[in-house]
Amino acid sequence: MAEGTVAADELRLLIERIERLEEEKKAIGDDVKDVYAEGKARGYDTKTMRVIIRLRKMEKHAREEAEAMLETYKEALGMSSFESTPLGRTAATGEDLSVEQLAEKLQEMGATVSIQGSQRILSMPIGEKRKAA
Repeated sequence: MAEGTVAADELRLLIERIERLEEEKKAIGDDVKDVYAEGKARGYDTKTMRVIIRLRKMEKHAREEAEAMLETYKEALGMSSFESTPLGRTAATGEDLSVEQLAEKLQEMGATVSIQGSQRILSMPIGEKRKAA
């Protein structure tokens, strides 16, 4: 009978510890909510703040992989910005390109480039999904 009493006391203590921790967790959750409200009151976008918090929790390689996958999906759906395209990244660097290099960048974006003698013909499909990089 003594073992049953000890087990019951031990179980009660464990349950009480869990209950205290749950109360603390709720208080911390309320504090976090207050900080988000403060950020919103100061003009910050709370959805973006939450994304940043989630990204900062990730390991660097996992974050980079997730960002690359998101950009690939956006590009495949025609949602990416010019700056994220191969040509846009090159333009942002101010790098000078030869005609051949420019043709290669445009092909990466889904353009068809053909060379006929000294002429280069470029066609870019309109209204079609671009090839994912």
